[in-house]
Amino acid sequence: MEKSVSKEKGEFIMTTMERWMNESYHKGVQEIADLLIKD
Repeated sequence: MEKSVSKEKGEFIMTTMERWMNESYHKGVQEIADLLIKD
C-alpha cells in the first residue's frame, strides 16, 4: 500500500470517527466496511 494512500485513508477514517458523534454508529461502521471492501 502506498504511504500517501494510507495517510489519506487514515484521515478519512479519523473524519468518519468524528462524524460518529453526530450520526448513527452503524452508519459509520458501514462506511468503513465499504471503504475496506473497495481495496
